[in-house]
Formats: sequence, structure tokens, C-alpha cells
Amino acid sequence: MVNFCYQLIEEENERQRHFNITVIRIYLILLILILTIQLKNNSMLYLSIPIVLALAYHFPIISFQLIQ
Repeated sequence: MVNFCYQLIEEENERQRHFNITVIRIYLILLILILTIQLKNNSMLYLSIPIVLALAYHFPIISFQLIQ
């Protein structure tokens, strides 16, 4: 019974880890897209700066959750 509970906890941890990695990939793809748009069109600069800052703010939090 204890082994079964431990196995369930491990599976849930693995699922959470996989979710965190997926979120980081999505954030990185969004960041690359935003920077690409920013380089192509300078008028988008004022729109992309807050989004990039928001991504930069959330990225360490996600990374920290991934480590734990």
C-alpha cells in the first residue's frame, strides 16, 4: 500500500515536471516571436517591451518550480 501511494506521488510529480517544461517552451517560443516582430517592425517596440518584461518576470518563477 505504501509503495502504491509512493508510485502515485511520483507519477504526479513527473506530470507536474512535464507541464512546467511545456510552459517554459511556450514562453520561449512567444519570446522569440515577439523579438522577431520587434526587429522587423520598430513601431511594435512599445507594444513588445511590456510583454517581454512580463515573460522575464514569470520565467524565473517557472524555473524555480521546475527545480523543486
